[in-house]
Amino acid sequence: KGTDRPLLYVLDLRQKEAAQALSDALRLKSIRVVVAIGAEASEMVSAQPGSIPVIATMITPHLLTRDASIRGRPLSIIPVHVPLAALLENVKRVFPNKPRLGLIRNPALPEASAEVLKAAAESAGFTPRIAECSGPGELIETFRSLKDKADLVLCFADATLYTPATLKPLVLASLRYRLPLVGF
Repeated sequence: KGTDRPLLYVLDLRQKEAAQALSDALRLKSIRVVVAIGAEASEMVSAQPGSIPVIATMITPHLLTRDASIRGRPLSIIPVHVPLAALLENVKRVFPNKPRLGLIRNPALPEASAEVLKAAAESAGFTPRIAECSGPGELIETFRSLKDKADLVLCFADATLYTPATLKPLVLASLRYRLPLVGF
């Protein structure tokens, strides 16, 4: 109160010059806490010098680099969880005539086991085919293995598999094999 400084700053980190705008905002004495939405935003904020506390919210909090919490900045992570049943229900609603569901699963991540995924997919009315993929170098071959065995493929949020280097080839493979992708 009594100041003409804004009480809230909102930065879209996808915009041009976002890193500089973030750096400038973090130097302001009026900033008391930063809320970062998404892993990429959390990484960008955590990389900035300073001690302003950060509240980070993301779908896959375990993918935030371990360095983020040791840069002298208090960090609280709030995971955003989409229940598997709700996700599968929505996929079924959008693709009612595609009963064969391919699921790409990274066995190194702490998400649901293959048995849990299979049971949930069956409960939602799908015939699941689970393909394990433990690294980005295997992604296209894993996706290709689902050709003729699935009507669409569900890719869970996983920044270790879905990287800038793998996304374009994955989308091209989806088009080439006429196998739709569902993912974050």
